[in-house]
Amino acid sequence: MSRRKKFLSTVIVIWLAATFMIAAVILAATGQDVSALTELLAPKPSAELQSAEAAVTVIDVGQGSALLIKLQQQNRSIVVDAGDSFAENDLIRSLKRHGVEVIDLLIITHPHSDHFGGAEKVFETFKVSKLWLPKIPEKLQPTNSSYFSFLEAMEKEGCAVELKSHPEKLKFSEKAFLSLLDGFVSSPEDLNDASLCIRFDYGNASFLVTGDGEQAVEQQLLKNKADIDTDIFVAGHHGSATSNTVEFLNAVSPKACAISVGADNEYGHPDRKVVNRLAQFGSVYRTDISGDISFLTDGKTITVISGEKNDLINAGDD
Repeated sequence: MSRRKKFLSTVIVIWLAATFMIAAVILAATGQDVSALTELLAPKPSAELQSAEAAVTVIDVGQGSALLIKLQQQNRSIVVDAGDSFAENDLIRSLKRHGVEVIDLLIITHPHSDHFGGAEKVFETFKVSKLWLPKIPEKLQPTNSSYFSFLEAMEKEGCAVELKSHPEKLKFSEKAFLSLLDGFVSSPEDLNDASLCIRFDYGNASFLVTGDGEQAVEQQLLKNKADIDTDIFVAGHHGSATSNTVEFLNAVSPKACAISVGADNEYGHPDRKVVNRLAQFGSVYRTDISGDISFLTDGKTITVISGEKNDLINAGDD
């Protein structure tokens, strides 16, 4: 996000906060319910996003990952990862702005806090029907308090939980499919290489998400001849050099890429060489520069809404 946009955002937030406080005092003095004001100031769904047949949005959650797949005609919402806890309010605000009321499927690609930390707030705010998690070897099972809190929130929600270790394909309509690709590493060395790999298709438009999957995952996808040739690729591991290999990107051959990353993060993401590598295929959109990145599609074209920049991409084979 640019300095000017950050400044304007800060001014707006301060103004809204002041407005809320003044109005709340007035309502409290007259005995009226403050919750009505909260509802009034809540973010409204974007008309442009609501009118799209399908929308895939990489949500700005700072140094973390969260993505929403919204199927308007089927009234389905799929969330892939939930960012870290420090960005949970940003995540909820964005989901509401996109008109999410119920989450049909929540997918946590792997149990690192920058991918599951906001899930507790998601469980508190929305009804979650189903949760996908990777099946992880016992030696890699997290033992930190944030993961235990996530498990407690999951149990409290009572949603159906499925541990995934094999490819799978869900059909939502004649045009909409969600595929769990065979990037499963038989003996992952770390949690990154336990990441679930997701492909979403709507008509001729296609999207690929590999979580924090590194070279072992990418090699597994190539070895298993998984269908990774897609229009839009969400860069692996926040644009890290441990992912996004030349061989893998050549097989994906995306027309554009998105990077979910926090500004000035301590990890040095995204790697400069990786950004240059991605740029050889098309535009590279970054949440640290543009905020939320939305790809709207009718199955034939993909409209990109990224900050002040809008692009149009032809879906499928040119």
